[in-house]
Amino acid sequence: DDLMMTNIRKENFSIMYGLQKGEVKSLTPFTSAQFGASYIFLVDISKSVSKESFKAIKDSIKSWISSLNPGDAAAILTFGEEVKVLSGLTYDRQQLLSSVENILRTDMKTKLYDGIEESYSIATQVDKRFPSRKAIICLTDGINESEKSISKEELLKLFEEKSIPFYAINFSEDQNSDVTRGSRDLEEISDISRGYFFNANETSIERAYKSARQYIDEALMLISTCDSCDYNDSLVNLEISYRDKDLSLKSSTKLRLVPLQEVREFPKGERTESWKINYLVLSLIITLAVVFLLSSLVRKRQKNQKSSASETISLNVSPNVEDSINIKITSISANLEDQFNVEVTDKCTIGRSSR
Repeated sequence: DDLMMTNIRKENFSIMYGLQKGEVKSLTPFTSAQFGASYIFLVDISKSVSKESFKAIKDSIKSWISSLNPGDAAAILTFGEEVKVLSGLTYDRQQLLSSVENILRTDMKTKLYDGIEESYSIATQVDKRFPSRKAIICLTDGINESEKSISKEELLKLFEEKSIPFYAINFSEDQNSDVTRGSRDLEEISDISRGYFFNANETSIERAYKSARQYIDEALMLISTCDSCDYNDSLVNLEISYRDKDLSLKSSTKLRLVPLQEVREFPKGERTESWKINYLVLSLIITLAVVFLLSSLVRKRQKNQKSSASETISLNVSPNVEDSINIKITSISANLEDQFNVEVTDKCTIGRSSR
């Protein structure tokens, strides 16, 4: 905890984009609870770790997973004689916990650098489904036993080109020259990745995992701009300096100045050509819908009129003389208005005859 700084203000920072000075716009907390984070857990399954220590490793990872914020994702990888991805990035807590529970320490060799390379590959993949902030957490003794694996220099170059924080938790049952050299290598990789190196031999595995979680959660987000920079896809040295009273810190990394995408602001009432096309399509759809509705109403009305016409025939019967009847037939569907004189003899049937 003595390494943690408090009361940090944006006025204490200065930024240089190569030879150009940048402007610090804001400095705000960047917590995983607010923005989410993607954690990649890298687990050493070699038998160089005792059963007790291995159980502490698994319990620490499971505790971390169980306390993930709703917006956090995680992945589980193991490395020994080979590298295995037990679970890619996911929000499924039960899947992650099950993957950790089924991990066994079975292998005799440690392909550490291959495991770091694979975890780096997962961390640098662009997937909008998961938080863009990534962190790799690895517990190992630091010994790399792969003959044809990626070299330490190649790993350092990867993390230098694209910084993914690598948090190394170093722990070993035995202390020898190989372990000492492996610890130094892990510390070097952690430093260049902007992560951190934790010596679990001095504290404990559980404490080291909690400290790593604290370092990740209590980060700050600094927003800066550089109006005088040329955004021409060039690679520059980004240097961030912090000064406060007697304390002075400096850190640098490589940054690619990607060309800015042109954003056109339209005056009020102006629209793009694509907007016009969309507007015409929308108007056409609405017009067709209205025409169809009106057509349906007209057809329905005509049908009702025909039905009424076929059934509405008025018969006005009035006696004229004793031996005759005057009948007037009128139809509302046609120009029909005739009169007939019917002479009554013995019997007369108006309408349909049952015969």
